[in-house]
Amino acid sequence: MRRSAIVFFLLLFTFAPIRVHAFPTGVRLCRRRAKRFVLAKTRWPTTDLTWQFRDPFGMFKKEEQRETARHVISKALQTWEKDSGRTLRFKELTDPNSPKVDLDILFAKFHHNDLEDFDGEGGIVAHSAYPTEGIVHFDASEHWSADGREGLDLRYVALHEIGHALGLKHSSHPKAIMNPYYREQLSDGFRLSKDDIHGIKELYENSEY
Repeated sequence: MRRSAIVFFLLLFTFAPIRVHAFPTGVRLCRRRAKRFVLAKTRWPTTDLTWQFRDPFGMFKKEEQRETARHVISKALQTWEKDSGRTLRFKELTDPNSPKVDLDILFAKFHHNDLEDFDGEGGIVAHSAYPTEGIVHFDASEHWSADGREGLDLRYVALHEIGHALGLKHSSHPKAIMNPYYREQLSDGFRLSKDDIHGIKELYENSEY
């Protein structure tokens, strides 16, 4: 379901931080560059991964905000699953008492029991870890948008950080989601570039599990 411009403002070991000082096209998101897609040294030992979207710090004041963010995260995971040729499969766990999940996804601010604190609005807006740490964290101090029209595009950042959590490093391809520069909002919805797709297939499609 396409969602209109829903904006939520929230007063989130990391190998892959995104850093910005503003939101215009061309701003550099991350600290490192790489030649086209680059694979991390590790990948998940299985292609059936569980995920959970939590709010342990009570960042969402309204259930609608939390559900909007969860919907975006779910769509981002579905995009990686589809474009992996269904090699990757993601299952959401909703029970808060579930055993340890593979991908723990949450919003937080400043210190959040992680090895790297967030720094308030601007600066690092999200971070994640390569397999098999399984974390994807978003800075709740940022001005996030479900479609990028009035803030930082959560779709774009979610796709990018999940890519790192799956084992992809940065790409120098100008249209790649894994490029470390923030570009215009994803006007055509959730879509990976051919470079992103090639990278994820290279990492998982021909692997034996």
